Amino acid sequence: MNIFEALRVATAGLLANRLRSSLTMLGILIGVAAVILLVAVGNGASVQINNQIQALGANVIFVYPSNAKGAGGVSQGFGTSQTLTMADVDAINTRQQDPDVVAAIPIAQSGGQITYANQNYFAPTTGTTVDFPQVREYQIAEGSFFTQDDVAAQHRVVVLGKTVVDNLFGTTDPVGQTIKINRQSFRVIGVFAAKGGTGFGSQDNVVVAPITSVWAYLSGGRGKGIGQIVVSASSPSTVTQAETEITTILLQRHQISDPSQADFQLQSQQDILNQANSIATALTLVLGAIAGISLVVGGIGIMNIMLVTVTERTREIGIRKA
Repeated sequence: MNIFEALRVATAGLLANRLRSSLTMLGILIGVAAVILLVAVGNGASVQINNQIQALGANVIFVYPSNAKGAGGVSQGFGTSQTLTMADVDAINTRQQDPDVVAAIPIAQSGGQITYANQNYFAPTTGTTVDFPQVREYQIAEGSFFTQDDVAAQHRVVVLGKTVVDNLFGTTDPVGQTIKINRQSFRVIGVFAAKGGTGFGSQDNVVVAPITSVWAYLSGGRGKGIGQIVVSASSPSTVTQAETEITTILLQRHQISDPSQADFQLQSQQDILNQANSIATALTLVLGAIAGISLVVGGIGIMNIMLVTVTERTREIGIRKA
């Protein structure tokens, strides 16, 4: 039997068992499609996470309080202490020991209900300094950012993100309007250009005020706490060196000789990116394995159909071979 005769017989067999052939092909098609689809979903999630983290700023370094010792010498854990101060921010900003740092800003967060006219909205209020737009790469779309005089005088002024503006004001121009944050009046002096969302929350859902104003009117008597320091390095290639410089400054200021006992922790964008990539890779592998099972099941289905087909035609095969 030549190849053309074999193809003719095979085609005739497929046409004679249309339902069986269709189900067999469907099983393998589903398996292949599942592999392609789920791996593509995993890769797409990885790309999206990378893009969202890149939106945080290419040169950004976050400094958090950590490893503070509580009563009995028990560690309070990451982010639970108040070991960072404005003096730390000022020391980093002097740039005497950290030439690879462009600017550093303090961050003091205060959540609260925001009201305007009959509209209510909840968004975190961020207390910071005048270098916030530069460090976090925000652009002003309307109005202006607050000044050093506003910080020094504890002026109750705010700059709003696009999401907050849309929810509170609709089509009304927000600049110059007065809003209430936790029943405290603040005047809107500017609006940020839209930045979009990330895996860390929407970057447009922000209310930014002078840190002194947040301490004075929104801290609830908790004092002048700083939740984190955000530092901008001069370029992506100098982030590692900038981290070393910042660590040296803070260890000296906090009088800590052993770096393993540091009461702060640094995290760069690359650190976040590496963690996210590890999670995305694991997710892709899991999805690929699940899809692979579908492909194996489809292959087993083909094997069973072939076995049944050959068994049914044993006599015919013997005659043809004879």
